[in-house]
Amino acid sequence: MKFTNNNNWSKINIIIQHEYLTKIKTKGFIISTFLTPLVMVLIILIPGIITYFSMTSETELSNKIAIIDNSKTELSKSIIKSHPELYTYTTSSEKELKKDILDNKLDGFLVLPDSLLTVGIIKLVTNESIGLKTIENIESTINSAVKDERLHFYGITNETIDEINKSIKIDASKITKQGNVEQDNSEINSIIGYILGFIMYGLMLTYGNQVMQGVIEEKSNRIIEILSSSVKPFHIMLGKVIGIGAIGLTQIIIWLVVIGVAVLFASNLIMPSDIMQPDEMAALGNENITSDILSDINISIGLMISFVLYFLAGYFLYATLFAAIGSTVDSAQDANYLSTIVVLLIAVPILIIQHIVLEPESLLSTILSLIPLFSPILMPVRISIISIPLWQIIISYILLVITFILFLKLGSKIYRLEILRHGTKVTFKKLIQWIKA
Repeated sequence: MKFTNNNNWSKINIIIQHEYLTKIKTKGFIISTFLTPLVMVLIILIPGIITYFSMTSETELSNKIAIIDNSKTELSKSIIKSHPELYTYTTSSEKELKKDILDNKLDGFLVLPDSLLTVGIIKLVTNESIGLKTIENIESTINSAVKDERLHFYGITNETIDEINKSIKIDASKITKQGNVEQDNSEINSIIGYILGFIMYGLMLTYGNQVMQGVIEEKSNRIIEILSSSVKPFHIMLGKVIGIGAIGLTQIIIWLVVIGVAVLFASNLIMPSDIMQPDEMAALGNENITSDILSDINISIGLMISFVLYFLAGYFLYATLFAAIGSTVDSAQDANYLSTIVVLLIAVPILIIQHIVLEPESLLSTILSLIPLFSPILMPVRISIISIPLWQIIISYILLVITFILFLKLGSKIYRLEILRHGTKVTFKKLIQWIKA
């Protein structure tokens, strides 16, 4: 693994330039560079739009829900008053109402028992076309009406009930280490954390897979046999890993520049006077507003730097494994068996990212983000949400580098042994031999 002399570095540099220049000029790189941000925006916006319309849309039924009120309360009147377009009072029997449902004259009916306020069970019969959302809306309406009716039962006035039902809005803020009080943007930061986690996952998977495919192609076309006559296999692997990693870094830098320009452009369009009242601006003062903006920019720059550093460390860690896998097979189909193991390792952080986003300060989140195989994805997520102690970042990166060196030794050993072999199948026994070696 010694490659410190100038001759070796020049050979590695040639391989790096070849990998970088040949792939960066391809249509795939250009399209993915500009298409990926658009796809990410759509992935974020579409579920949000669907959720918004789902939450704001009213229950649409062709007919009404009839109410049989045996409770001897004013509950049925409250339910009908809240949604007169949906509910109607009836004195018909259940048998008659079931016939009306079958004849498509009703969508369903409710039976309010005389023990409603104490037992709390209401019978609902609907047709087969009623979905879960409609049932949840009915349940929510009834629960609200029953709560008010119980309060009336215990002598609480309507005015008091209205006061009780008033919602509370929390105006959250955080105190920084400098003693400044800032608005709490936990929700926005959590969304950013989700996005960063999935972007990191996609980048490591994409470029790691490119390394593997490149190795397989060179091996199957016998190009590697020509290269190995003048360059050591380890230097070939290292040059390929660095070259393709440089492509990923270039793509990230382009995205960060575009994001930075977009933020500056938006900040010039949206002035503080557009989002703050005059009395709020006067209370803060122009100096404080400028300081807050600069503080936000510093946080963004720190997050961008950490994202780039963790991408590089994570990429090199997994790319060496992908390169080693590519050297052991003769076709992409054969590589799927072994690459699945690496893909699962990269996917595990995505499976636990929700816990990290919800509880980034917990002990479990801290431990998971320090594990080298997970930290390239999970640590930037935590950094985007809360202020991480510097020692945690340093330890995670040291562990990442140590793990990379170990993987590099293992990967280079496999690469050197298998890159010139053809027609051999990788077995579990051989994997154990590689690890022992």
